[in-house]
Amino acid sequence: MIFDFNLSKKVFFFSFSSSSSFLGSRFAVSHIRFIASSFALFFTFSALSSLTLSIFFNIFFFCLL
Repeated sequence: MIFDFNLSKKVFFFSFSSSSSFLGSRFAVSHIRFIASSFALFFTFSALSSLTLSIFFNIFFFCLL
């Protein structure tokens, strides 16, 4: 399975923006903080191993579907 980071990122932010529009601003702020910390963790993994990041994102998006 070929991993497309840009496509996954677009899908992730689209799902986030569509869900946050239905939620309260307080929850959205905490959700943004969670996403920011998550991406910091993801990019740390990316620095260590892009393969690890790819596998993790594939599992992550598979669970979202």
